[in-house]
Amino acid sequence: MLRISEGQTSTVLVGHTAMSQSNIKENILALVQKLKDKFPGGEANIRSLSIKLPLSLSLPLYLTLRPSNSISAPRIKQNKPKSFVIYEDELTTTPGNIVQVAPDGTVNLKKINKRKRAKNDSDIEENEDTENEDIFSSDDDE
Repeated sequence: MLRISEGQTSTVLVGHTAMSQSNIKENILALVQKLKDKFPGGEANIRSLSIKLPLSLSLPLYLTLRPSNSISAPRIKQNKPKSFVIYEDELTTTPGNIVQVAPDGTVNLKKINKRKRAKNDSDIEENEDTENEDIFSSDDDE
């Protein structure tokens, strides 16, 4: 399992001095393949690879001279859980606005279009009239 650090540099153990050169070479090639798969943007985001023994200086294996701004930022799709529901309701403290609250606590305000608001107001009035008729008709039945 490959874990990449949060910073700009990661250290990975690929072998020890008792291993043969071919085994270390295979481990390094497997590591490079994993890094290409793991890094967002792939191989283009790898700036350098070096090998180091405990008491030695690091020996560069790969170093790019490509400027970092030539690499476009990868688009990462965020996976939302199945229970991710944005709740939306009218905001009574500021008329004409709708508040949206996401599960992570993000709050957004949206203005209601005048047409939509007028339509919603007429729907509310119709519902109130229907409820009033139901109340009066149930009183008459008794």
